[in-house]
Amino acid sequence: MKIDISEHFETSSISDVAYAAMLTFSEMENVDLSYLHDVYEQLNAEKHWLLQLNWCHEKMDNQNFFTLCKSLNYDPIELNQAFNVIKRKSRR
Repeated sequence: MKIDISEHFETSSISDVAYAAMLTFSEMENVDLSYLHDVYEQLNAEKHWLLQLNWCHEKMDNQNFFTLCKSLNYDPIELNQAFNVIKRKSRR
């Protein structure tokens, strides 16, 4: 069952990435309001849209991340490559 995020969360002040991520998470199977609240808090903590997107990349399976990227008109393959470079450089 899809949860109406506009009914349960303040969405007027979140980024486009956070909003699209909330929609994507709300459409996943076995997601409850408590889990979405944790997602909402984490996305708000990240602040910057790219960090939010990176967090989603780590938490979502490939299909859901692909769906999120398409809803934002981002190329998921290019983003995946960028995140891999960022992670590789941060390990040095």
